[in-house]
Amino acid sequence: MIRSHWFGAALLLATAPCAGLAQQVEGFQAPTGYAAFRLGLSGSAFAVAPDGKFALAQDDFGGRATVTVYDRIGTGRRVLTTFQAPAGTSWQFLGGLAWQDASTLVISENGSARTVFSASLTSGEVTLLAPVNSLPNVAQIAFAPDGVLYAGLANGPGANAVVTVAGGTVRPFASNFGAGYLGGLAFRPADGALFVGDTNDPFFAGNPGQVLQLSPDGLLVGQFSLAGGGGSGIYDLVFAPNGDLFASTGRTLTLLRAGTSTAVPFGMFSGVFPFPTELDFFGGEFAPFSGGSGQLIVNGEFTGVGGLFVVQPAAVPEPSGLILVAAGPVLLFLLFLRRRVWLAVVLCVVAPLPTAAQFATRVWAYNSAGAVPGFTDPTRALGPPSTTATPTVPDNSSIVSIGNGGYLVLGFDAPIRRQYYRRDGFDFIVFGNAFYVGGNIHLRFQEPGFVEVGLDLNRNGYDPDDPFYLLRGSPNPTSLPFQGIDDRIHMTWGYADVTPTNGAGNPFLPDDPFTSGITPGSAGGDAFSLSWAVDASGNPVVLDYADFIRIRPAGNWSTEIDAVVVLPWEDRRRPDPRSPYERLYQVSGPPRGFRATPAAVPEPASATSVAMGMALWAWRRRRSCRGNH
Repeated sequence: MIRSHWFGAALLLATAPCAGLAQQVEGFQAPTGYAAFRLGLSGSAFAVAPDGKFALAQDDFGGRATVTVYDRIGTGRRVLTTFQAPAGTSWQFLGGLAWQDASTLVISENGSARTVFSASLTSGEVTLLAPVNSLPNVAQIAFAPDGVLYAGLANGPGANAVVTVAGGTVRPFASNFGAGYLGGLAFRPADGALFVGDTNDPFFAGNPGQVLQLSPDGLLVGQFSLAGGGGSGIYDLVFAPNGDLFASTGRTLTLLRAGTSTAVPFGMFSGVFPFPTELDFFGGEFAPFSGGSGQLIVNGEFTGVGGLFVVQPAAVPEPSGLILVAAGPVLLFLLFLRRRVWLAVVLCVVAPLPTAAQFATRVWAYNSAGAVPGFTDPTRALGPPSTTATPTVPDNSSIVSIGNGGYLVLGFDAPIRRQYYRRDGFDFIVFGNAFYVGGNIHLRFQEPGFVEVGLDLNRNGYDPDDPFYLLRGSPNPTSLPFQGIDDRIHMTWGYADVTPTNGAGNPFLPDDPFTSGITPGSAGGDAFSLSWAVDASGNPVVLDYADFIRIRPAGNWSTEIDAVVVLPWEDRRRPDPRSPYERLYQVSGPPRGFRATPAAVPEPASATSVAMGMALWAWRRRRSCRGNH
């Protein structure tokens, strides 16, 4: 007979990874793979700042509308400040909010003032950005990647408009468009293209809405129906960092996936003709069952939800957790057979081994045209980087030369995965033989190489027909040459053989490519993210994985390669609130916010299983000692 405490321990092992079932809110059925959570707030317009601050507007027919700013979205939030209309004006209906930066909020008012205001968290002042009554029917507002404020005017069928506001002046951008009323505007993260919503329903008869794409000069260049989402009209829209577009439509939320023109439902509302309104997005990955950091914030005030709520990816058992799910029944069986307890301990401790880093293990192709004689052995790029190289004296015995006109294609034992959970957002590092001239960290002798990633779509290994995508760096290749440039004039990143190798450092700790010098503790090299991928036309491509890396010189020189390391999977408890897309395209100047982290640590289920294994071992030891006495 199995003792009850052994049975309990095994049952705990089998069920622990499945804890934390997805939650839903009454009045909204989240799509498969996602969970919904109430915020306990209600209001009209809202917006999330880059650092997570949350602004919420409360309309007031009497002209005393307010905007409250909280320090965060979720539980435990506290009020930072409340803004009111400045002297001489009043607020009735607040049509939209947008953060200019982490301390400056812009507010549109479509009641008595019909204009936009700027509110400073630093000074507490609220000021006019445009004359009163200069923006009739102003609705949502948004900042373009270059910092220009855009405002949508919901003037009705054939009369909607988009304007810019700068220096106290309102300038027309696009006009006389839409079959219904303007409903939302948003900029695509990848390229800054402007999209606006159109209810396509002038008489509110239940017609599906549509999304219109505008060119940089305000012309209509794209039109996407939302009929596939099963809803009607449109009130607001927002992009996720990967380019997925979400719209609030009658009865549903609607998703228009990046790179497609087909709309699909994204959750369903209950009640009598419910209509969600404002949307915003915060965080990073938003894939189903990923436990990602992305949060879609929805205003369900006019639905059965009755207030604001968040939709986010549901968590699933981690890789080690899945092993534990199987380990529980196995442990029960072993105990039933009265095996020794060390078997249980092995199950607990072996399962949590984190995903290991990997080096290149195979040369798929090599063209040595123009390579430096004597340095044409491509196998030198396999395995780890040199441990004797220094930032001022590279180890040339460990490198392979890729001359102008040549290329090198490397493979790995497992695909390169997009690192949605790493704080730094990087996926792999390429090591070369660049070095600091005279020890000056601002002067690098570099021979930059283009880095491309390829997909083995037919799973037959590398062949010339496999698609490759360039990882776009800076400066743009059209500005070549940039060999040996002073990084105080222009930082070079997104290329191989730019940053020196420090053999005494950790090859799994990425160097910050956007600052001078090598990050302390790092082995240097050049870090890359799959989120930088673009196609032959320069359009961003969303890649979740890659099978090959191809390197070729970016100028009339020979790029040298020492090694390539694929970074270990980052701990899911510490997601980066900003995706590489946001760092690359939505922040002026070079990407910032780099926080390098060393190799992965065990995941939550892994850490729990280690503790369980040790506890079982200690308990068994104690029991044995008592038996011996």
